[in-house]
Amino acid sequence: MKRPYVTAARLEAIGSSLSEREWQIVDDINRLRLVSGQQLQRLHYGTSSSDAAVCRRQLGRLVTKRVLVRFRHHVAGAVGPSWSVYALDVAGQRLADPDRKRWWPTPNPGNLFIDHTLAIAEVYVQLRCAERADGFELTTFDSEPACWRSFHGPGGARLTLKPDAFAMTESGGYEDHVFVEVDLGTETSARIIAKAKTYVGYFRSGREQHRSGLFPQVLWLVPDHARLELLSIAMGRLPADYWRLFQVRLLDDAVDAITGADTDAMVGGER
Repeated sequence: MKRPYVTAARLEAIGSSLSEREWQIVDDINRLRLVSGQQLQRLHYGTSSSDAAVCRRQLGRLVTKRVLVRFRHHVAGAVGPSWSVYALDVAGQRLADPDRKRWWPTPNPGNLFIDHTLAIAEVYVQLRCAERADGFELTTFDSEPACWRSFHGPGGARLTLKPDAFAMTESGGYEDHVFVEVDLGTETSARIIAKAKTYVGYFRSGREQHRSGLFPQVLWLVPDHARLELLSIAMGRLPADYWRLFQVRLLDDAVDAITGADTDAMVGGER
C-alpha cells in the first residue's frame, strides 16, 4: 500500500492531533534513533497486558500517520519472536526538527547496529524508570551524535571523541556526569585501548573541564563477567595516572554506576 505524502498542511494536522504522550514518544525516539516497542511500553504505558495492547494500538496509529516507521528485528541469541523496533518516519522527523532541510530515509540498518543502539536505549529506559523510585533526576541523556566532543590533539590535529552517550544525574544537590560506552563483545582489545586513549587525549586537552568544571567518569558497560575482566585488564594497560578516568561495569548495574549509588566500583582494573 502506498504511504501518504506528507504535505505541510498534513504535517500541521498530524502535529495538532498528537497527545502529550505521543509527543514524548517522538522526543525519545529522536533522542535515541531506534527504540523497541517493549522499551516504549515501559517508558510510557506500563507493564500489564492491557498496557501492551494500548501501546501497540497507539504506535500503530503513529506508523499509519508516518510519524513512526516500524520494522522487525530478532535479537541475537534470543529465543522467541522478533521485536518491533521503531524509528522516526518523515513526519516524525519533521515534527522533531522543523528547521531541518533533509530527512533520513526509512532505516534498513544491520543487526549489529540495531543491537547496539537498542542497548544504549535500554540504559536510558532503565534510568528513566529508576528515577521515579530512586530519588534522582536524569537531567541530561545525549546519544550519538549529540554527545560527541571535538578537540585538538598533538600538533593541533582536530579530533573527535565519540561516546555512545553522555548522562548527567542530580540527587541531593550533587551531580554525576558520565560518558557511556556500551560494549556487546564485538570490539577487539586493541580498539578498546585506542578508544580509551582518545578519552585520555580529550582529558589532557582540558576542554571538558573548561566547559563544565569537571571531567566525567568514563563508564564501559559490558554484558558478562568474562567481558568485564577482559576490559578491566585492557584498562590496566594504560598509565596509572589515567586509571581513575575509567570504570567497567555490567550492563545490569548501569543505573547504580551512572548515579553513583554503588561506590564499590571496578575502576581501571582495580577495586
